[in-house]
Amino acid sequence: MDEAPSPALQRYGSGKQLDLVAIERELQQLWKSAAEASAREGGGPVTRACSMTLVAACSNDMQLQHVTRVVESVAASNPGRAILVRVDLEDAEPRLDAEVSAMCSTSGRAGQPRVCHEQVRLHASGSRIDAVASALVALLVPDVPAYVWAPCEKLLARPLVAAMAQDADALVLDSRRLSDPWTALGRAWELTLEHRGHPLRRFGLHDLAWASLRPWFDAVARTLTAGGPETDERVRTIERIRVGHVGRDGAPRESVSALLLAAWIASRLGWSSLGGRVDLVPTAGQDRPGSVTWLECVAPSGSVRLERDAKADRIHCGVGVTERASGFRSIDDAEALGATIASAPFDSVFETALPLALELARRP
Repeated sequence: MDEAPSPALQRYGSGKQLDLVAIERELQQLWKSAAEASAREGGGPVTRACSMTLVAACSNDMQLQHVTRVVESVAASNPGRAILVRVDLEDAEPRLDAEVSAMCSTSGRAGQPRVCHEQVRLHASGSRIDAVASALVALLVPDVPAYVWAPCEKLLARPLVAAMAQDADALVLDSRRLSDPWTALGRAWELTLEHRGHPLRRFGLHDLAWASLRPWFDAVARTLTAGGPETDERVRTIERIRVGHVGRDGAPRESVSALLLAAWIASRLGWSSLGGRVDLVPTAGQDRPGSVTWLECVAPSGSVRLERDAKADRIHCGVGVTERASGFRSIDDAEALGATIASAPFDSVFETALPLALELARRP
């Protein structure tokens, strides 16, 4: 079932099923109809803006609803073309058709321009699933970056996602929502390296879990650079990283953010491995499972500790005997995706830290 659009958006479109060759013709007619409808309703002129193409392939309605909600939130500041693919792995009937719509902002004063983005929904099943990737080539908007978001582990394990990413600039995951995040991240990293076969290609890999950790990155950086020579010496001699997270022992999905945070610190310290130097500590909490609750960097001369107070949205930082507190603003999925798009095509810091995390996650 399709999820209703954001209250700040209005959908224009007939909802009729189209064959692939009719998509661009229907989009042209759609923009004309949207402009006429906006004028009748007393709205401002419709602006057709496109800063990117975002492709996402889902294998169930829950995934599609989540992706749709996030994409519509992001489109307010990153308008473009969203191509949402619903792949039915259980239906053997050969099917590949589409429907198109325009999502236009409704906020603002009367007469103000209304920024719109395009949505193309593909529905594929049976033997026609293999034709999805080739169909996408004609739908990518020229001269703007293209991102492939892979929210589905089943599809990531198949050739489909690799083929979809062939003409894109970056692959995006959200490892927090995957049942086996490290297998998925490992597969995605392999695909990334394969797509960099051409020396001029700058294909990148991103993880929304990583983007959501940016408040922690900022807090750690502020804490570790706020002291004098004693703090500097403690930072240089950090020998162990301990991270508390909401979750259970042996639950990989619930420890992915904790391990990525540890890998980020290790990469900044120049470590070549995390083996024997990282503790992931499950804790109780009201936050989303997997959320980081505290961090401790241990050195011979003392520890640097940061602990989040979720109720007050603050983080308490302790360096030796000195303590202070500062604000901590959580990042939702839409903001994480927006930050990811802003850092594309690739994030060199993430790509330095990821192999460290993968090496430790794969150890028995």
